[in-house]
Amino acid sequence: MNGPIDKIAWIHLEHGKILSTRSRGRNAYYIPGGKRDPGESDLDTLVREIEEIAWLSYADRDRVSPVDQIIFDHLHQTGQLH
Repeated sequence: MNGPIDKIAWIHLEHGKILSTRSRGRNAYYIPGGKRDPGESDLDTLVREIEEIAWLSYADRDRVSPVDQIIFDHLHQTGQLH
């Protein structure tokens, strides 16, 4: 039997809406996230997935909620979000 699949996701709710993504040419939407690379922390995985899937960077700080701005600030100050 195979073990669990280790994944992490960013769930962003604002004004009763949830941030989701959709691949070009597909009808299904999904929550940004993905599988952890070997040795990655939860935070490392989430930062990498946000950059890969949602194309967000620190320059997008004013486009996210106040709670997410705190997260963006922390990631930027620690050199994890550029």
